[in-house]
Amino acid sequence: MPRFYSKKHGARRAAKIETMSLDGIEQILIGAVVTVTAFLLLRMMMLRLHDPFPLFTVALGLGAVFDGAAVFLGSQQPGTLELYALSLAVDFFLAPFVALELFRTVHPGEDEKQSWRFIGPIAASLFAGGFVVSYLTANPEKEAREGVVFIAFVLDTLMTFCVLGYLISCLRRGMQPVERNVRWLRRLFFLTTAADAIDNFVELNLTFLGLSEKPVHLTYVGFVIVITAACAFALRKPRTEDAPASTGTPS
Repeated sequence: MPRFYSKKHGARRAAKIETMSLDGIEQILIGAVVTVTAFLLLRMMMLRLHDPFPLFTVALGLGAVFDGAAVFLGSQQPGTLELYALSLAVDFFLAPFVALELFRTVHPGEDEKQSWRFIGPIAASLFAGGFVVSYLTANPEKEAREGVVFIAFVLDTLMTFCVLGYLISCLRRGMQPVERNVRWLRRLFFLTTAADAIDNFVELNLTFLGLSEKPVHLTYVGFVIVITAACAFALRKPRTEDAPASTGTPS
């Protein structure tokens, strides 16, 4: 998810003007992310891929909602920090279960549509989001809010690396073949998770060094746009001889 906040202390006026320009570019790119994500969701609905992958569909939808709200509010406007904190809390609990949904091996005779598979993670995400909202509605000081968001950002980064480690271990073990649509969804999730982990790590280091993280983040957002659009256009109606949609490994 896009990073809406920036911590640059003691910046000169020229740096502030540059940041304002980069913020405008970021808003345009985030709008493009919302567009391609909506198109991907539409393609998934048309191909009924939301049935075997409800959590992945929910995660995409929530990402589009948060990104759309960020574009509506605008960079550095009141509410963006709170919105970012809420998105981090939801993503922290939802991302690992999306990874399990896409990459786990389904055993013969297993009911893939058990309600606990998606009700539990969604409930946990909503609970975390509600906790963040209840804290922020108490109107804490700005420094306290920024501190909480920074801690949430660090925790989300650690979770992202944990999810990435799980995905790499699944790929190294090897999995059963699947039809091409599932391979593309897995490619999308793996590549965006890897890019997110790298982006978070680099941004943390640049922030501690007092350097601008915007160029790195803009590169990350551009990559998300490209891979999401590629996945949306690559989805096709599965052939009857293809493997089931819920198991397998990317080619």
